[in-house]
Amino acid sequence: MASPEEEMKALVARYRERGLLGNLYFISVTKPLVERSVLMEMHDAHLEYQHHLEESGILFAAGPLLNEAGGPSGESMNIYRVSSLAAAQEIVDNDPMHRTKRRSAELRPWVMNEGSFKLELSMSAKKISFS
Repeated sequence: MASPEEEMKALVARYRERGLLGNLYFISVTKPLVERSVLMEMHDAHLEYQHHLEESGILFAAGPLLNEAGGPSGESMNIYRVSSLAAAQEIVDNDPMHRTKRRSAELRPWVMNEGSFKLELSMSAKKISFS
């Protein structure tokens, strides 16, 4: 019987054989465990950690999730570029918000097969836009 990691890699290979992108990422959806004021005590350390992950090429995307009214829900989503669920779990566990039990996280593998984005680079204006 194959391990979950082997199953994921086999599934990604099947997607790629069918001509799909088949990029494996790991998504964490986090929820606050404490009041906002207590969260904010660790916010700078959390952002510093996120910036380190981004500069290292590990953090693909991150940001807050909104509620139905368009305001902050308190939840956030992070997408990591790592090779295994264990590596993603280690990243989550080392986040200052999680290390200090201020947030919980649900970690899930995700395969990106479709989609697009636009990147515009204006050299004379020294401007980059992403959408």
